Amino acid sequence: MTPLSMIADAARRTLGHLPQARQEPLKAALVESCLAHWPAMRGAMPGHPLARALWEVSPHLCLLFMHQWDQSDPSLLERLEHLSPERALALLALAEIERGDPDGAASACEAMRLFGSPAARELHVRAVLDAFGRPEADDWLRHSHHPPLWRGVAELALRSGRWDGRAVMEGLRQVAQAQSSPGGASDDPDMAHVLERLARFGLRFQVLEDKALAWSAHGKEPQPLSFRQVCEILAEARQQRQRMAGPLNPA
Repeated sequence: MTPLSMIADAARRTLGHLPQARQEPLKAALVESCLAHWPAMRGAMPGHPLARALWEVSPHLCLLFMHQWDQSDPSLLERLEHLSPERALALLALAEIERGDPDGAASACEAMRLFGSPAARELHVRAVLDAFGRPEADDWLRHSHHPPLWRGVAELALRSGRWDGRAVMEGLRQVAQAQSSPGGASDDPDMAHVLERLARFGLRFQVLEDKALAWSAHGKEPQPLSFRQVCEILAEARQQRQRMAGPLNPA
């Protein structure tokens, strides 16, 4: 994963000479706009436990920004105050660092880079929004030589269509609960799919105190699973998925 110091430096370069006194209120307004957009974007509460758990967790700020941008949301345009979308994403990258989400900061930085070209911007927005919340084929993952934990995290992201660390962590908590109870998948097809794949990987999750997670493979001693570990796996998996799909930058 890209070091946060490099992300912050790239964001500040994009912001250029924008006064700090203007940056802070703009950043706060953008974060507020993004978070307020989530209830409208996510729609009605789903019926199955796994989807419902993910429905509760707001995605990366940059995804919410891109959805508003794609819809020409008037509230977002008002908050931008003639700020370029690249600078808006730079502010969101800094905001994600402050919120303790390195994965969100990296995603905002990548979007910031691609928004510099109108053609690349359109491709990136479509790729991100089209994948959000939708199950994807896992052919490339089936033949992956990554270790079980990597494959398990990527599998949940592929099945749920959520590539943000906080959502995947919550999804893994739901998986752990399902693994610990007979018939834990109930009538949830997405959960049943994930559990079947994890069984192939020999992978199990466990919820500890304070909602912390542990994982084990093939019956070995459980190990703690951190938010940063999940974010690093997701960053690598997104890159591999993108290579399979081809470059976002237009020729």
